[in-house]
Amino acid sequence: MTVKSLERRNPTTRERNLVAAIQRFSKFGYRRTSINDVAEEAGLARATVYLYWRRKEDLFVAGLERFNVHSRNLAETAAARKGVCRGTNARNGHGAVRRNLRHRPRHRERP
Repeated sequence: MTVKSLERRNPTTRERNLVAAIQRFSKFGYRRTSINDVAEEAGLARATVYLYWRRKEDLFVAGLERFNVHSRNLAETAAARKGVCRGTNARNGHGAVRRNLRHRPRHRERP
């Protein structure tokens, strides 16, 4: 893929994909959500989803990473309001989800 084709990708479309995936994964779980479901939720073609994400797992991990960042921000805000020192505990988990998914055996999707 060339640099030009990467530059042409629309961040709004990527966001639509991610939000749609988060909604579907939240409602139906990882196994019962397909790329077709995400595309339908986002109002896009399946091929468009694949322009932004190579595999369903990548889309799922991106959603988890977003949740992790959001949770960390909430924890840090709450700690700052209470006057608690900001430690590294909220940051220790970053990337742990991705590492765990890499080491899990891959399963085929059930119809």
